[in-house]
Amino acid sequence: MNQINTDSNNTMEIFPKLFTVKNFAQKNKEIGAWPGSESAIWALRAGTSENGFGEVFVTIGRRVLINEEKFWEAVARLQENRNVSN
Repeated sequence: MNQINTDSNNTMEIFPKLFTVKNFAQKNKEIGAWPGSESAIWALRAGTSENGFGEVFVTIGRRVLINEEKFWEAVARLQENRNVSN
């Protein structure tokens, strides 16, 4: 019989940590991280074809969610590209 592994590390691999735009902005504002406003996040979403944030946003019906892990990966890629070009 198959057993379900409830190890929290495996759960994160299966289910990414998703936030609404409002919750993600609020969380970042509380810890002092960028972006701390909903409008900044919506601006990133509007420019996904140019800025590399395409994989970050998940749309389910009318709700837009942010994959936190993918968000910080996209930020790291942008920083790497910026450092390489300097």
